[in-house]
Amino acid sequence: MKKTQEHVFRGSISKTTLARAYAPELADSSARKRFAQWLYHHPTLIKQLEATGYTKSTRIFTPNQVRIIFDCLGEP
Repeated sequence: MKKTQEHVFRGSISKTTLARAYAPELADSSARKRFAQWLYHHPTLIKQLEATGYTKSTRIFTPNQVRIIFDCLGEP
């Protein structure tokens, strides 16, 4: 199953798609809000993401940013 997830999340991914992967039971906007809360509750994660160019208005995560998120939060 892990190989399937790696395949699904290969390359860039939208913030909404990644948020929904972590909270599939929620609507898009609610999943994004929850995901943002998780990100900002991890100061080290936010600093690492910001070092790659991430801002609150970022809509697409780069492959490097996705790897950073997975390293901190685990894969969905």
